[in-house]
Amino acid sequence: MKKGLMTLVLLAICFGNVAAQNDETYQQFRQQMLSDYSDYRGQILQDYAKFLDTVWKDFDTFSAKSLYPHSKPKTAPKAPVVDDTPVVSIPQPGKPTPQPEPSAPIQIKPEVPNPIQAKISFRFYTANVQAPKLTVKRLESTRANDVSRLWKDYQNADLADKVLPSLNQLRIAYHLNDWLTYVLVRNYSDAVYPDNINSSMVLSHYLLVNMGMNLRIACVGGSRMAHLVPIKQMVYGHPFLNIDGIRYYVFLGGAGRENIGKIGSISTCELPQNTNLGKSFSLVLNNPQIPSQDEDAFSKTDGHITVTGSVPSAAIAIARDYVETDVPVYASSCLSPAFHKNIIQQVAPQIAGLSEMEAVNKLLHFIQFAFKYETDGEQFGYEKPYFVEENFYYPANDCEDRAVLLAFLVRNLLHLDVHLLYYPNHEATAIRFSDQSIKGDGYFYQDNSKYLICDPTYIGAKAGQCMPQYEDVKPSVELW
Repeated sequence: MKKGLMTLVLLAICFGNVAAQNDETYQQFRQQMLSDYSDYRGQILQDYAKFLDTVWKDFDTFSAKSLYPHSKPKTAPKAPVVDDTPVVSIPQPGKPTPQPEPSAPIQIKPEVPNPIQAKISFRFYTANVQAPKLTVKRLESTRANDVSRLWKDYQNADLADKVLPSLNQLRIAYHLNDWLTYVLVRNYSDAVYPDNINSSMVLSHYLLVNMGMNLRIACVGGSRMAHLVPIKQMVYGHPFLNIDGIRYYVFLGGAGRENIGKIGSISTCELPQNTNLGKSFSLVLNNPQIPSQDEDAFSKTDGHITVTGSVPSAAIAIARDYVETDVPVYASSCLSPAFHKNIIQQVAPQIAGLSEMEAVNKLLHFIQFAFKYETDGEQFGYEKPYFVEENFYYPANDCEDRAVLLAFLVRNLLHLDVHLLYYPNHEATAIRFSDQSIKGDGYFYQDNSKYLICDPTYIGAKAGQCMPQYEDVKPSVELW
């Protein structure tokens, strides 16, 4: 496929800027989507079944990586009370890897569904949704020719034309990012095949590829279908393999949180190297609009700052099983703009009139003492970084959750530049104060700006106090 045509497909199917900027009605957008999809299908997708019908190649997978390879401390260390903050020069941080910017949500009114068309209902987080009901064949076996045969059945039945408009309508109405779109299509396919996971995996693969996403179908152990998903950010808890220079993460069928460690070899078809396979997935969340059924109340205080409110159930449902990724993704994502706004509006008057240093120290104290510390292993049995909203829902948090929360508050209240600092078993923050003459533990960064360590897990520590065990450790700066 020519690059220009693929660009049109991605803009139309994946809801790019052209549709938003021109303020198209959903019906106009839908017609253009179907037209461009038809061209795309005619040139590439008709051959996809042929690719599937070839001998599949075996690949060796790499074991799943851990976000923090070393155990976190079970208790948060306490800082000594000092009058003069010691000055420690932290080893110069490594070169950062910037995180991608989240795409702006598309403001398009969804199409009113046709009441005559038969629908199937299924659950999508806290929402009950509907999409076209299908009469489909089942996957007879996991052999390549049977997978190819099922794909041809889907194509001959024009399933993409029948199903994608409804799924894309939900995608627009709920402001779904790439990963939530993946979950939506998986949930729909599971509803179509409620008792046949392998068939569901083939259907969801077919639909997502027709939406312009780069996704591969694979077989594990000769009996279980899997998806190979290229994700822009690092993913933890899932094995992966490299194909033609692209990292694909392995996702198996079934409900619930997956953490599948190592699976050995896996087989998938080979696709022409010069083929534009579509779009890789991004994990950054930008204001999903899935309705909440209820909210959970909270109250947090350290005696100096008090915050109360409630956490939308949709935000927690999305976050609960979200794929584990790098901390900057959690810091740069927003699950509920109304929740974020409420927190900022409550805290702002409680630090009004303070200097930057006084305000940061007050925010540090709030996070250090208003939230109970507990490692994810103790609380969940696995590593689970929080989005901002989750800090106010769960009974405890740990270092990366506190770092994300502090970064959120400092950026939105004081408008200072914040670094997230990654250590093998710890996460902290560093802040660039306007007054560069302020002394404290920290480092000079790129343009010779001074950043002071601000650690919300070092109980009682103020800005410029680094945990002693990390004073000689070179951190990695995580930009977001």
